[in-house]
Amino acid sequence: MDIPNRPTLALREAAKIYGIGQSTAYEAARKDALPFPVLKVNSRYIVPTKPFLATLGIESDNPKEVA
Repeated sequence: MDIPNRPTLALREAAKIYGIGQSTAYEAARKDALPFPVLKVNSRYIVPTKPFLATLGIESDNPKEVA
């Protein structure tokens, strides 16, 4: 699975990479129950890429693919 090389991900992108459904991710974000940081900007949820990847054990600054 390709990981976008951007400073942030949409929550739906992070959910797909993390292996959970979109509705589960949004519910967990509202409850602050995800193991990675999620920022709410107006009505959007965004995920900072670097801390998200660290949660997955990926420390690369330029990740290309996750199995």
